[in-house]
Amino acid sequence: MRLWRVARSPASDCAMSSPMLRATRLLILAGLLTPLIGCDVPPVAKSLYSPCRVISSANWTARVEGYLTRHGHPEHRRNLVVEGDVTVPSQGYSLTLEPGATQRIEPHFRQMHLNAQPGPDSAAQMVSTRHVVARIPYDKKIQGFAIRCGDGIIAEIPEIAPEPSA
Repeated sequence: MRLWRVARSPASDCAMSSPMLRATRLLILAGLLTPLIGCDVPPVAKSLYSPCRVISSANWTARVEGYLTRHGHPEHRRNLVVEGDVTVPSQGYSLTLEPGATQRIEPHFRQMHLNAQPGPDSAAQMVSTRHVVARIPYDKKIQGFAIRCGDGIIAEIPEIAPEPSA
């Protein structure tokens, strides 16, 4: 038996109690988040690096090379030439040496990415050594090169040979 009676207004009869309000909020939030459960996550972008398929490398050099303009005059146009020998599992591999980022701390090294992709006739396992060359525009800030293959650095060229005087 109740000893006291709480006075209620007609509007308070329609109001939800606190636990009921919380439960309603949770249901609304769950309803809003349900479509996101089955959504596809966008694929991660393909990594710049790949597995290194090179067996070994040697004889890496870098030099400054001047060249003539179309008029035959040696204007101050120069390239940096990076070259080396790369051993791959078979003769069918295509090799590219592409410029990458420049290290911003001293000494300024430029990364070169060595990509070795197997070709259609690379099934025969005959080890092959090939010579790769890359020419990039001259930058006097660059003091050396780091040759990157896959996730690692396979060679460093600490010095660049100057252009031979004519």
